[in-house]
Amino acid sequence: MKNFRYYLRLALLCVVLITCVITLNITLSWGWTANTRKTPPGTRRKLSKTVLISIGNRIKSTVVQTQNASKASTSQVSHILNGRESFLRNDANGTPVFMSGDAVDGLKRRMGKLSAGASFSDIALRFIISNNEFFRLANPAEELMLMSVTSDSNGDHHVLYDQYYNGVPFHGNRLTVHLDSNRIPYAFNARYSPTPEGIDTGNVFFSAGQAVEKAVDGLSSNTPFSELNDFMRKLYGYEGPSAELVILENPEFTEPRLVWHVAVRPNSRDFWQYFIDARNGEIVDKYNAVVSYEPATATAVDALGGERILHVSEHENVYYMWDTEAEIYTYDAQGKVIDETGVSLITSPDNTWPDSIAVSAHTNTRLALDYYENKHNRRGLDGNGADLPQIVHFTDTGEPMYNAFWGGGFVAYGDADIFAAALDVVAHELTHGVVEYTVGLEYRFQSGALNESFADAMASMVDPDWEIGEDLRAGPLRDMLNPEKFGLPAHMDNYRELASDQDNGGVHINMSIPARACALTAEAIGREKTARIWYRILGSRYLTPKSQFIDMRYAAIQSAEDLYGTDSAEVTAVIDAFDKVGIEDDEPSEPPEDMPPAIGEPRVAFVLGNRLALAGANIESADNIVMPTKTEVFNEGSSPVTVSSDGSFLLFIDSDNNLRYLDLETFDETLLNDDGDWSSISLSPDGNRLAATTIYADTTIYMLDLEIPENSRAITIYTASTEGVFTNTAIFADALDWDRSGKYLLYDAFHRLPVSGGNPVEFWDVNLLDVDCDIVTRVKTHNDYRIQVGNPSFAETNDRYIVCDLFYNELNFNVIVAIDLYNLDINILHDSGQLPNGYPNLGFPKYSPDDTSVIFQHYNSSSGKFVLSRIPVASDKMTIDGDEELYWEGELPEWYVHGEEDVSVDEVRVPAAHVLLQNTPNPFNPVTSIPFTLSEPGRVNLAVYDMLGQKVATLVNGFTPAGNHNVIFDGSHFGSGLYIYKFQTEGFRKTGKMLMVK
Repeated sequence: MKNFRYYLRLALLCVVLITCVITLNITLSWGWTANTRKTPPGTRRKLSKTVLISIGNRIKSTVVQTQNASKASTSQVSHILNGRESFLRNDANGTPVFMSGDAVDGLKRRMGKLSAGASFSDIALRFIISNNEFFRLANPAEELMLMSVTSDSNGDHHVLYDQYYNGVPFHGNRLTVHLDSNRIPYAFNARYSPTPEGIDTGNVFFSAGQAVEKAVDGLSSNTPFSELNDFMRKLYGYEGPSAELVILENPEFTEPRLVWHVAVRPNSRDFWQYFIDARNGEIVDKYNAVVSYEPATATAVDALGGERILHVSEHENVYYMWDTEAEIYTYDAQGKVIDETGVSLITSPDNTWPDSIAVSAHTNTRLALDYYENKHNRRGLDGNGADLPQIVHFTDTGEPMYNAFWGGGFVAYGDADIFAAALDVVAHELTHGVVEYTVGLEYRFQSGALNESFADAMASMVDPDWEIGEDLRAGPLRDMLNPEKFGLPAHMDNYRELASDQDNGGVHINMSIPARACALTAEAIGREKTARIWYRILGSRYLTPKSQFIDMRYAAIQSAEDLYGTDSAEVTAVIDAFDKVGIEDDEPSEPPEDMPPAIGEPRVAFVLGNRLALAGANIESADNIVMPTKTEVFNEGSSPVTVSSDGSFLLFIDSDNNLRYLDLETFDETLLNDDGDWSSISLSPDGNRLAATTIYADTTIYMLDLEIPENSRAITIYTASTEGVFTNTAIFADALDWDRSGKYLLYDAFHRLPVSGGNPVEFWDVNLLDVDCDIVTRVKTHNDYRIQVGNPSFAETNDRYIVCDLFYNELNFNVIVAIDLYNLDINILHDSGQLPNGYPNLGFPKYSPDDTSVIFQHYNSSSGKFVLSRIPVASDKMTIDGDEELYWEGELPEWYVHGEEDVSVDEVRVPAAHVLLQNTPNPFNPVTSIPFTLSEPGRVNLAVYDMLGQKVATLVNGFTPAGNHNVIFDGSHFGSGLYIYKFQTEGFRKTGKMLMVK
């Protein structure tokens, strides 16, 4: 019976995969054509993922680059590859000046695995840190100060650092790491100094005041001085000569010198820079320079013909539509599809602004933000003054869009009507942002209708009338007090039950009912009091993401009681208003209850040394671990392993990105698909659907129907936005997890809005995909736009709860959190504290089958390996309920239940395996021994590589008998440093690191 079930299931999977792969190949063709670009063949998404803003993903140990730059011979200084110079070194100090091509490829191999949420600067700094001895920098994290990150029209990114030592800057020393469109290092250029020795930054005998006096005296003898008037001082930001302690390197110096950099502006034309030795007062250098930068205002005409005051900025005689006070950035999409070209910050050469739509958007946004700050003490949409990008002339099809929308990080306005000219339309879209950063109402069914009603309600306070969009050429869109004028319901008697694929369940139709309750309240007690009540609902979090209309009634009453008292006329007005629209007294909605856990023995599948490992809930020794296959697992995705609900089989992605089947009773393994395209997979609870993503940076989740193969399809994900707009800023999905019903797929996705000549707007979010109608809903997970979340996973007994990684770039912390999606409570389960260089080092949390613990991986700096830890949690699934304990070495855990046979994992026979051991001695000088064991005879290759990836020795290359072996490596002819030895035989590959110290 067991064999029959195995072969039946195997045959079914093979048929399905053949069918689906044919469909997949066709789908990939049209999918990439639609997106106008495809990740080049052989380029794994793991490369692009290292540069994406996300959180909590894995990082390998910093591998020290030990090429001895000071010993490089003249013949090694520069060479030509592929017809272009690829390596140039500074002969004076041994530091690299320029690198590209193979030279960079050799260094970037040492970067290890980076967080999926790593920023441009994270990757650039990691590139240098992992090769610090090559770059001749003792501590790059302390010696390099990030100055800027820029992007160009080719999609390349350029990360610029200034050099410091003991907190003192080197003058003019700068390093730039260049990243390609996949955000992988491809070039480097710099002029800087090796970490100096012997410079005492406290060795200052000549004071700053003396340095200024000496510079002014030296300058006055041959330069005309004319005192700047108040206007010129303000223009230049200059209040007199200033001195800064810096380190100066000069070809004429035998070593860098500690000097005072004195800036003197003797007149409106000249700006002299003096460098004066801090020990003896000697003038060692000087030159003249000029700069300028200022905020500005302008007068311009908006789309309604009115004259408006714009807050803009000026730099080097170019004006930008950037309000530095409110942090409003207005971009022009120029009527293009934004995934084809970056939007551009609007500029002017003379501070005139002929684009009336942009003028309207810029000024109306400032009015709406000022309203929230002045009336409700809310600074910015997030309450903390977040940057607000907005886009005019937006299109997602190439044609003018008849809409405006909140895109979960930016606002966009189409040109089919003058949406940006309507103050209430602008305020409406901005209020969606306020809702997202407060109560996070899901954008579907009644919670989505409440979201829309809040947007109208607050818009009617910013622009005080009941019509929405009355300034549009086509006339108003809605009337809050009399919604039936526009065919919308005014009472629950006319509420329309719609499916999720119909206006997200009627969010723009049923919204008029709670919106009318707001208007009726204001008619009774006035707009100002009503605005305070409605805003307090948001600010006090009296709603939850899944709140219904009845919850809104209770929230409004509570808010009114807070402000005006229990028996006040204001409370009565609120009650009367909700009564009049038919949202009457009833039991408030209740959160979902726990379901019983699956019956069976809990087990964990995880990746150990690039191979699949199986174990029970607890591991006492390595004997308790089963390694069921020699096939290596792809460990660059977030979900490479998925197990059937009964624990009888699993599917996994191998290291070549092929899909494989493994019977968990017999350990029979079958290659199901060898296209080399797969990344993450998740099997539905009923085993009928397999959700999958590929290694390519496309916008597709493949839904493979294992019951009816012809129903398999490719689902295009998108950025869930308001107003029914589907934007195309989503780049790819990553972690996958099904809810208990098998109707919704939880996933995280990375989004990017390209910006021409600047940093793109990027974010991760967590989404739910309705797999029956392909509708995406954003899951509210946090209250701060700077917090990134990823790798979400449902609780096993209640879909109300998830665990995920959380990473805050600015504060450099990385935590594992549990989130209650019903009320948005969030609790930290594991905190790594301040992270060096801001690198996330933990993640991929999963609830146990009974939700009594959470397992996750994190990097152990002392062992240099990833380990798995378990945290016991209380029955609320949110609270730590005991001490965290180590589970075992490994990564990417996946709980499952073995439901048929009560056989402990350690009773199953462990297949024989090849073994590569650590060399000994290590460190060594100059001879070491590398031991390995072959469980069966075969062809073996064992080679040694330096840190540039160049092979320096082949130790074994041929047929080798089974048994124990010791191979000697003699490094007499090589320099000190870290070396990699790579062992390969049939079905087994492994590497080791060894350090030679002479």
